[in-house]
Amino acid sequence: MALLGERAKTRAAAPAPPGRAHGKLPGLGLAALGVALAWGVHRLVPGVPMLTAAVVLGIVAAHLPGVPRPRVCPL
Repeated sequence: MALLGERAKTRAAAPAPPGRAHGKLPGLGLAALGVALAWGVHRLVPGVPMLTAAVVLGIVAAHLPGVPRPRVCPL
């Protein structure tokens, strides 16, 4: 579907600066660690579903001090 109007004339986002860590690998590694921790919590306390543990761990990780907030793409 083609965009019409002013939004269609905007340019794509600039590529990431070369100094950034290797693309998506750090985020994927942290996500894998979160899944492993959620699985461990589920194994230790079977009454806690793995998805619930993952959501709680994600909320806790988002509120840690020093964690940078992701930039939101302007629409």
